[in-house]
Amino acid sequence: MSAAADEIAVVSKASDGHSRQPSVSGDGRYVAFESRAGNLVPDDYNGEYDVFVTDRVKGTITRVSTAANGEEADEASEMPTISADGRYVAFASVATNLVPGDTNDVLDVFVKDLVTGAVVRANVTASGAQVDNVGDFPRISADGRHVSFTSYSPDLVPGDTNNNADGFVKNLDTGEISLVTTNSDGSQWHHPHNAIYPISADGRRVTFQNARREVFVKDMSTGALTRIATAAEQPSISADGTKVAFSSKGDVHVVDLTTGERTRVTNGDGGSRTPSVGANRVVFDSAATNLVPGDTNGQIDVFVKDLGTGALTRVSVAASGAQANSWANEAAISADGRVVAFTSDATNLVPGDANSKTDVFATH
Repeated sequence: MSAAADEIAVVSKASDGHSRQPSVSGDGRYVAFESRAGNLVPDDYNGEYDVFVTDRVKGTITRVSTAANGEEADEASEMPTISADGRYVAFASVATNLVPGDTNDVLDVFVKDLVTGAVVRANVTASGAQVDNVGDFPRISADGRHVSFTSYSPDLVPGDTNNNADGFVKNLDTGEISLVTTNSDGSQWHHPHNAIYPISADGRRVTFQNARREVFVKDMSTGALTRIATAAEQPSISADGTKVAFSSKGDVHVVDLTTGERTRVTNGDGGSRTPSVGANRVVFDSAATNLVPGDTNGQIDVFVKDLGTGALTRVSVAASGAQANSWANEAAISADGRVVAFTSDATNLVPGDANSKTDVFATH
């Protein structure tokens, strides 16, 4: 047995398709995710992965990956990321009918306003011209004004001639697009963690790793580029831009950018990875069996570390404290550190989970 979770619920409900890749709003009320399910909302006929948002207070689910007029996407959508207030969701999609004039036939990055229904394409030039190469791995700032993403396109900003995957930040208010850094060391598209650029709440700071497994922070206002770790990967930045979490040599670490202090969060007998930092807490998944007492399920689990108290809690357990009977990963945490969402194949985390599909759960 493990310590009982305060609360756990299926965000993707009784879906008839696999669900994954959760992203949590600032206070944890809204959880965005992608799903192949066709029964989460009415009139879902496209048979593709779509992006959805669950309102955990109202219990409602909204399909995000639709055009402004409500037309469903004609191709798959993925990698959702949600703003702090739950109003804006960025995602990647191959669909050609989400915005007018989408004729490049590649994966693009879109942002949906859930209040007005408006959809904009982010991986276009400052003048609005589409490009002929992929845009993917979006991350939206908490204020919903900035989106970071990766693209091979040399046409998004002048002078980008390295022919590698680069990181960009789009200001959705002004249309301005900025290059985070050129991966001149040759980072490759097929390493997804090289292609993710987590962004602070105000869009000022962006963190990333390069192909040499070095973690950097870029100040988009001053242009200052700071290397904060070597032999490191999978960085995440706090909403206030003061903390960066990352995985290094099988453990999770956090660097305080204000003081420079580096804290080792885990010391496990198995690998810990994909950290996400919110307020003063870090969530991650781990194959370690010695992080908490009674971890005997032999599965990858999701844990939360309180950086203030040092308390370490396994959250991928049932409310009764029963251990998950399958893996859990892809953990995300709200900016206030209270709500954790994750993906799991477990069937015993909530009563009546009989859909035999990968689900998204939320707990706090």
